[in-house]
Amino acid sequence: MSKAVVRSSTSVLDKMMRPLPQGSFVVNSINQLCDAIGKRKAPDFYNPSAWQDNSLQDRDSPEPIDELIDRLADCSALMEQVDGFLKKGAEVHDQIQNSGRELLFTCFSLEEKLHRICCRMQKELGKPSVSPANVTCRKDFRSSLFTDLLPKPFQFPSLTCAEAHLIYWTALVLLYPLIDQLLEVLQVSAGHVSLAGCYSPSGEHANSEITADFTTLAEHYADQVCRSVLYCLQPDLKTLGAQFLLAPLSQSAQFYSVHELAEKYRWCQEVFVLLPQLGLGIGYFLKDMVWPKYRSSQRRYLTPKSISPE
Repeated sequence: MSKAVVRSSTSVLDKMMRPLPQGSFVVNSINQLCDAIGKRKAPDFYNPSAWQDNSLQDRDSPEPIDELIDRLADCSALMEQVDGFLKKGAEVHDQIQNSGRELLFTCFSLEEKLHRICCRMQKELGKPSVSPANVTCRKDFRSSLFTDLLPKPFQFPSLTCAEAHLIYWTALVLLYPLIDQLLEVLQVSAGHVSLAGCYSPSGEHANSEITADFTTLAEHYADQVCRSVLYCLQPDLKTLGAQFLLAPLSQSAQFYSVHELAEKYRWCQEVFVLLPQLGLGIGYFLKDMVWPKYRSSQRRYLTPKSISPE
């Protein structure tokens, strides 16, 4: 994909997100995050000093959605750091090992923060639950949205609750492959039990076997995003729910594409083709979009050059 196309996608995303009625700061932050995630770098508004603050809740008691956006920014910055680490190659062994382990610790720390923020968010906004069988859906969408590839779709207490969960799940889709990359390159076992096994979004628990493979766990959270599609596209939400869905679904689709989960990827493509009927012409573009740096970073991981601990 050319740089011009990437710039075009960012411009279109920016235009599509502007109408969201959440205040210019949040909208601009999300726009910058979409651009930064695609480039695998820290967003322009990123404040590294905030990461050094280990408190899980600051004095001003920020809204959960704001905290999750901040943590998603942390994740984008971590992608840049991990990519830089993996490109260093065979430098001084001890230096590489120390740097890699520090990044791994940072990843696990971010995972913990994300899960704890989510628990607080759910106390305030509620949890997703399984949609009833008679959930409202446009008749012309029904054949595309209902699938046996995923568990039953979610419903949410509110659109705000759905948005917060979508950001949370997207961060984990980005974070967990970083952990697997570092574990593979450093040739060390995880030695860490993911908090995902303790987190239950809707009375469900992640399979214990899944938590041993962080990339498979990322697939689990990509699936959670996809289970939210039916709720976000329900007629009562007009275009707003679909707007919140754009970036998370795009990231999940890219994950499926790069990891060759063809059936799930094709399902996401079918969803994107529906979006122009809701006034979101960008759906046609997102249907086939995979950020070049995301694809190259994942392919590098799938055929890694490990750094021996010997």
